[in-house]
Amino acid sequence: MSFFDDVNYFIDGVPATSATVYLNPGSYRVTVTTKNAADGLDGPTAWQLNVTGTGVCGELTTLALTGVESGYLAVIAGLLIAAGASIVVIRRVRPGA
Repeated sequence: MSFFDDVNYFIDGVPATSATVYLNPGSYRVTVTTKNAADGLDGPTAWQLNVTGTGVCGELTTLALTGVESGYLAVIAGLLIAAGASIVVIRRVRPGA
């Protein structure tokens, strides 16, 4: 998941213009700031990136944004609650269970 729409990435002080950046081998300083001043950052806002070859390094992703994508957790919790409720209903409806 890319946070490119929510944060600004800078590579050696130069703004990244897309979530995928091609770099020559070398050492780069990556920094991140929020695009919306009301958003917060949690965790590292700068790190060193060492590119050693021509392979794909990945997208500029970060865990720096506060919050978590919890939609899938809510779905799992809902399924567990539904399964538990089904067991209770089945036990009450079936005599002798």
